[in-house]
Amino acid sequence: MVLFVNKSKVSEFGKFVYRVTEKIISREKSRNNILSVIIYGSLVDEGYVEGLSDINVCIVTENLVRDLYSLKSILVYRFWNQYKRKLSPEVFPYIVFREFYIRGIPLPVIVVKSGFPIKTDSAIIDLKRREYRCGDLSLYYSLCRAVRELSFSISFFLKRDIAGGIRFLQHSLVHALRSIIIAQEKRVPCTINDILNQLKKMNKDELSNLLSLVTTMKKNAFRLEKSLKRKHLSLRANNSIIVALKKTYNVISLAWRLVGINLVSYEELTNILDKIQATEIVMRCHNNNPILEAYDKNWQYHRIPLFTH
Repeated sequence: MVLFVNKSKVSEFGKFVYRVTEKIISREKSRNNILSVIIYGSLVDEGYVEGLSDINVCIVTENLVRDLYSLKSILVYRFWNQYKRKLSPEVFPYIVFREFYIRGIPLPVIVVKSGFPIKTDSAIIDLKRREYRCGDLSLYYSLCRAVRELSFSISFFLKRDIAGGIRFLQHSLVHALRSIIIAQEKRVPCTINDILNQLKKMNKDELSNLLSLVTTMKKNAFRLEKSLKRKHLSLRANNSIIVALKKTYNVISLAWRLVGINLVSYEELTNILDKIQATEIVMRCHNNNPILEAYDKNWQYHRIPLFTH
């Protein structure tokens, strides 16, 4: 079900993260302070689905956290024990967070512009007033995230985790649409509503309708999973979920064409997966070009470009 979490609960989550983080970094020999703890993502974007969505939190520290892996692992573990919800923490030293924001990397822009601050230093407040610039880094961040999230979606579908697949399908589509807006409008839309409003201004009704459809699918993900759980979910099927997957892939292809790269067609992608009998896959960027990495049933590794010359 979709959960509209009230601000007091969001604040409680953030304060818990702050207390645990403060306790951990206080053990470090070098002096460090927490500048900001900001909740962002679906929890503050009215798209949080109980039992499916993560709780996204960004922590900005004065200096580099020396044992970042331990901090994030402990946060995830302690948060689950306390709230039985999955936490997805991002941690940045201020100098890195500031530089990423100025360069228009979507994640810090989204955190600063639309996040729910639990603790905020004056330096972060100053960033909110400062303009960022959208360039290749902004664009390729979203393009590459769109490809990667789609591979997660496909992997979940192949494992018959329908709800998980739908979740990452929506993430992929959001990144793809954000990249189109960045390329054409030179701005980072921070929320689902921002994206829908901007697409409307650009007269992209078909794209906005697809986003509304996939977002509704995410809200009903567990019901859809229940209806399809006993059926074999082929990537060539003609049900509503796979149709949405194909359309999302086509949007990603459209976005990549804006930087002069032609992706293989959806049919070619499914042919590749069938040919190698992939059991584990990830699609990512290498030198700003999309590639597929996969293991087959014999655990043989395959690396295949996803673009045509």
